[in-house]
Amino acid sequence: ATPADGAVVKMSPFRVDRSRDHGYSTANEIGASRVNIPLANVPGSTVVLNEEFLKDVGALTTNDAFRYVSGVNASNLVYNGQVALRGFQAGDGIGYVDGLPANISLNGAAMNDFVNIERVEIIKGPNGVLYGSHTPGGVIDMITKTPRFRPFAELTLVAGSWDLLRESLDVSGPLGNGQKFAYRFVQMEQSGETYNHGVNDKRFLAPSFTWAIGGH
Repeated sequence: ATPADGAVVKMSPFRVDRSRDHGYSTANEIGASRVNIPLANVPGSTVVLNEEFLKDVGALTTNDAFRYVSGVNASNLVYNGQVALRGFQAGDGIGYVDGLPANISLNGAAMNDFVNIERVEIIKGPNGVLYGSHTPGGVIDMITKTPRFRPFAELTLVAGSWDLLRESLDVSGPLGNGQKFAYRFVQMEQSGETYNHGVNDKRFLAPSFTWAIGGH
């Protein structure tokens, strides 16, 4: 029905959250369509790695996560996060972060780390044209962590091969009465070597704030 002249049409809010994620299953995505729609309605090959999956496999970098995705392989610059999708090299680094080109660099190389990544959406094939310039193999979109309105704190310690020592802190919660403002603070420090005895030290710091206009 067509609304009468002067009538106010109220649309549903546009919001991407994790409320419909159950285990490793993710019901909605935004990367392959640019709007928040059910994954089952996406006319293409899209794989979503949610936060619970990334935690369970202990994914610290793209190499740790993408070994579970068909058609995605580590490329020449392993520690840069360079990958190949369906045989086509996906440029230097991970592609996109929150739908924008990932132009984050550390000493001239892409920052390949998942400490501030909440989920990953791999859009395979020509559907990547939604992002403009891309390879025929597709694109990868990383979704960063956002502030939560419920108190949350996590400390992670990792030790591994090649003298790897790593600690990370993730803290989030409401500010004030908890209805409008929330914060998140992500910090990480790592020391270690690459397989060919290069330096693999990293430092990361990401404070963020959310203002829910009208209340949460």
